[in-house]
Amino acid sequence: MPQPHALRLARNSLLFLSLSGAAVSIAGPLTLDAGGHTIDTDSGEIDGLPSAEFDGTAFNFTSVLIDAAAVVTVSGSQPLQFYVDTSFTLDGILDVSGGAGGDGGGDRPGGAGGLPGPGGFAGGAGGGLPPGTNGEDGADGLGPGGGRGGVNGNASADTAGGGGGGHVTAGQAGSTTGLPSIAGTGGAAYASGPPLIGGSGGGGGAFEDDVPLQTGIPGVEDDGGGGGGGGGGVVTISAQNIILGASSSIDASGGRGGNADQGTGAAGGGGGAGGLIMLTYANLDELGSLVIARGARGIGEINSARGGAGGLGQVLRDAFTSIGVTVTPLTAQETTEAGGTAQFNVVLDSQPLDDVTISISSSNPAEGTPDLSSLVFTNGNWNTPQVVTVTGQDDASDDGDVSYTIVLSPASSSQRAANGVDPADLLMTNLDDDLPPPPPAAPTPADMPKAIPVMGGGLLGLLSLVLGAIGARRCQRSR
Repeated sequence: MPQPHALRLARNSLLFLSLSGAAVSIAGPLTLDAGGHTIDTDSGEIDGLPSAEFDGTAFNFTSVLIDAAAVVTVSGSQPLQFYVDTSFTLDGILDVSGGAGGDGGGDRPGGAGGLPGPGGFAGGAGGGLPPGTNGEDGADGLGPGGGRGGVNGNASADTAGGGGGGHVTAGQAGSTTGLPSIAGTGGAAYASGPPLIGGSGGGGGAFEDDVPLQTGIPGVEDDGGGGGGGGGGVVTISAQNIILGASSSIDASGGRGGNADQGTGAAGGGGGAGGLIMLTYANLDELGSLVIARGARGIGEINSARGGAGGLGQVLRDAFTSIGVTVTPLTAQETTEAGGTAQFNVVLDSQPLDDVTISISSSNPAEGTPDLSSLVFTNGNWNTPQVVTVTGQDDASDDGDVSYTIVLSPASSSQRAANGVDPADLLMTNLDDDLPPPPPAAPTPADMPKAIPVMGGGLLGLLSLVLGAIGARRCQRSR
């Protein structure tokens, strides 16, 4: 493990170190000084200490500086992914290559398959495991382009090398001292992604001698074949500025096949295929750096069969281009309380490297709801518009035409160019279908108030009637 000063953090970063030195939390910029360093893509540990900037799949730093004479070795089943806000500067060595296959030999087991680089695939073990058994072939390399193991020559004493792993190009077949049909075939070529995966492993070589040797001395155990090399890993670096110094290198090559002792008859293992290096940036300065993802050679001694070479990996350089999202209404942006619908479609403007997910919701589900809660775009369907139907919802109130919004949330993706891209929302109107209350009914004659009969001309007639009554009473009194 490097000395404590080898892992330096910026002044504003956080550093928590237990008394045992077993835990550290890293935040902000990262600087790795000269010396050896390790990164584990499964645990997120840097030099054996947990990183707070690891989100489970990727490391997210404000800046990264790997000094000259620093050697960073990476392991783990996941690809190594760096997302850096400003500059990623590499002056040292970043190694995501596959491991070499183990050597076999006389009267001992076959070599182990080489370990993969991060995100790559392991090589197949050499034939002759366990010792003392008959009829064992070299194991196939893993991955979609795994090289085939060589087939055991058995009593014929023919040797057969393992096939090389495939990736962007196919692996080569192993050689044989006997029938061509027993040689390990090279792994097939396959696309680099997405998903982002590394090179496939080479197949193991085969041969054993549980029968007497041609010298007349009986063989007591297998002559083990060499193990296949591990496939190169995957490293993706996304930063505003990527600076690769003159003495720097990024190596995602496959591991070489394992050997077997000369004169034993055991065959060598196939080489692992190269992995994948992806650089995404706004500005790139390559100052004579070495950025490689080569297939490794197979191996074998004189008069023995050799393993086949692994296929080439791939190096991708891609300037930043944000992946746009286009939203297009297909109908009027209106729904109705009677269940009337509106439609729109969504499509990406360019091909993503990984899946892009866009969530969809309504600001007022009581007025209108979409039929889909999310859309997923892949590198295969990114340019096929996906249609969303919005259905109006009914209520019993006369609330008039109500506006609401279909909300398309910012995109979610492991690819920096797509993650967080915010599509346009759609303003919708749900048309009311409830009638207003009727006006009050007109009064009928039966509802009219009763009139009082009045003599003569209304008020004057009444006054005459009263005066007449008063005059008549006076006349009676005068009598």
